[in-house]
Amino acid sequence: NLCLQELSTILGSEVPRPVASYVSRWQEDPYVRGAYSYMSVESSVLDKKRLAKPIRNKLYFAGEALSNYYGQTHGAMISGIHVAKAIDKNSNLDLPVGRVY
Repeated sequence: NLCLQELSTILGSEVPRPVASYVSRWQEDPYVRGAYSYMSVESSVLDKKRLAKPIRNKLYFAGEALSNYYGQTHGAMISGIHVAKAIDKNSNLDLPVGRVY
């Protein structure tokens, strides 16, 4: 309920309850088995920068693989915050100021 309230406040109208949801269990996924990202010997920081570059300021990528803390949860959070700020800066939306992390 808190998330729906926050979204409603940000968007200025009531956000409907989801009709379905999905919870991933990546540690049980037979194709992933709890994998995480890492920089291989053949990769470089430039590879991460290329992956993190938004496409036409419409499609953004975030996650621990694109942070300086790859393979770690707080790296995903930091990357997500960075992308959220970039979207805010590049959008034409006039949203009320909310929490800043």
